[in-house]
Amino acid sequence: MSPAGETGTSSTPPRTNTPADGASKGNQCHEFEIKDEKLGEMDLLLHSSHDERVTHYGLQGWATNVVPVTSEALAKKYGNLQDGMVAKIFWGEASCTSEPEILDKVKEIAKVHSTVKDHIPDLLWHHTFTNPTSAIREALGVPDPTTGSRVLYILVFRKLHPITKLHGKELFDVWYQCILCHITLWKDGVYHRDISPGNLMWYRRNGKLIGVLNDYDLSSLANI
Repeated sequence: MSPAGETGTSSTPPRTNTPADGASKGNQCHEFEIKDEKLGEMDLLLHSSHDERVTHYGLQGWATNVVPVTSEALAKKYGNLQDGMVAKIFWGEASCTSEPEILDKVKEIAKVHSTVKDHIPDLLWHHTFTNPTSAIREALGVPDPTTGSRVLYILVFRKLHPITKLHGKELFDVWYQCILCHITLWKDGVYHRDISPGNLMWYRRNGKLIGVLNDYDLSSLANI
């Protein structure tokens, strides 16, 4: 089953642009246009050399990049988001349950558990590119081309803040909210599998800090 937001069309080649407002001089931006079944033409301006860009490397050398992003189409749909948006770009295992599918299950659990509601990332839009690494391997004549095949994902989220910026009681409160969310999800069959300071986030609502258990690309479901 294809996750919402996925299309069979490829994006236009990225174009290098001038920095957006608020970005420091010399920052490089890359613009994508991707056809979306629901929103039509989706525009993404990735601030790829922004100071807030984060890159995580896996044990096998694969990297996940999280960069600030702006989009006229998403701004029109969601309005002016106070903290902005970020795009998560990574090559995920083709044989594993995708992060958007995991988040669909997480949202179902959030409807009945207050320890999960408001404590999960807000996925605004996503796209799965249709050319996996297995197609490249097959074209090159690599044996067993589908083994370990990966597909490229772009996921756009509301921007969150890292727990490492907090201290004292605020840090403990946010950490505790994230742990309660993790325990509830685990009991309901969502195994996060990557609890670390980099995945414990927060946002502010009505003056209160709300903890968020973030990053489900390594997660799995009990029934799969």
